[in-house]
Amino acid sequence: MSTRRVVLTSLASCALAVFATGAIAAASNPATTSFPVTATVVKACTVAMNSAAGIAFGEFETNSTASAAQTTTINVTCSKKTGYTIALTPSNASTSGAGVMTLGGMDFASASADQKIAYQLQQPTGSGVWGNVTGTGPNVYTGTGNGAVQPIIVNGSVAAGAWNVEPGAYSDTVQVKVTY
Repeated sequence: MSTRRVVLTSLASCALAVFATGAIAAASNPATTSFPVTATVVKACTVAMNSAAGIAFGEFETNSTASAAQTTTINVTCSKKTGYTIALTPSNASTSGAGVMTLGGMDFASASADQKIAYQLQQPTGSGVWGNVTGTGPNVYTGTGNGAVQPIIVNGSVAAGAWNVEPGAYSDTVQVKVTY
C-alpha cells in the first residue's frame, strides 16, 4: 500500500504543479471570433432620351431660305465618380456629327441629292461639333457621373437654303453610345 500511496501522492503533486504553473489554460468566457463583411460595387451607366421625338426641325416650304436649330436631351446616369464619354453617330456613319435626313427615312445610299437634307449635331452651347471620334481632337462629350440623372443637351442645326428638296417627311436615326 505504501507504493500505491507514493504513486497517488506523486500524481497529485504533478497535477498541482501543472495548475500552479498555468500549463493548462482555462477557457475564456465568453469565447469570441470574427468574420468579414464585404461587397463590391461596380461602375455602371444608363442612357435614355428625354423625348422620343428627338430633334424635330418642323415644317418648311421648299423655297424657304431660313436656317433651323432645335435641341433634344440625353439623360445619362452613371455611378459616382465614373468618367464617361457620349458619342453620336448619324446613320451615314459621319464621325463629325454631320448627318443627313432622307425622304421617308430611305437608305442614305439610295436617296438622290433632291431627297437629302444635311444637318449638324453640336455639343451644348459653345462646345463644338458632336461626333464619335476620341483621342486627338476629340468631338465627343465627356462627363463624370454623380449617381443621379444628368441631362445633356444636343443641339442640331440645318443650314439656310437646305429646304430646296423634294417635298415630304425627312428623317434620320442617330446612335447614342455611352462609354465608361
